[in-house]
Amino acid sequence: MDLLIQRLINAALRSDAEFGKEFKKALMISGIKLRDFSNISGIPLSTLKKVVSGKSSIRICTLRAIINGFKNVYQENYKDGFIAFLATRQVVERILSSRELASLNIKVKGYPVNTLDDVYKAAMKAVRDGAKAIVAAPIVSQMLQDFIDTPLVSVNVCENDIVQSIKIAASQFSAISQQR
Repeated sequence: MDLLIQRLINAALRSDAEFGKEFKKALMISGIKLRDFSNISGIPLSTLKKVVSGKSSIRICTLRAIINGFKNVYQENYKDGFIAFLATRQVVERILSSRELASLNIKVKGYPVNTLDDVYKAAMKAVRDGAKAIVAAPIVSQMLQDFIDTPLVSVNVCENDIVQSIKIAASQFSAISQQR
């Protein structure tokens, strides 16, 4: 959630249009409809529609109410536990916004990581936040297995994904070789 709030604040500092896009993405990732968010945050639906469109300047009190609204959503959504997902920011965003995951009705909270240090910090935070299990890349799961008691599940990368990645790498290598 800290990442989501930071992204909203950064977007608000850039422009109203950027904030509208980021706010819309945050709603989608959180799995909440604009009308429901209006009820949770106490912000009139008409104001939220203007914010999402990016055509209206956001007031600081509205920004605070949006941030507090997301805090309330996350506290309510995750009070009974959730599954933590550790991956890079791009992967976390892609997976959390996938329709397939949304259709499963499973509470998943993303923890973006970029370094080994981030992995340990994120795992500890996930445990403190109440994660019932952690899903991560095989190498990350191996590193964490002696470090935490929370159940760990390794992402199962299928053979087709690996072969496809090798093909992409080979095509890039071929392109580089041809340039020389």
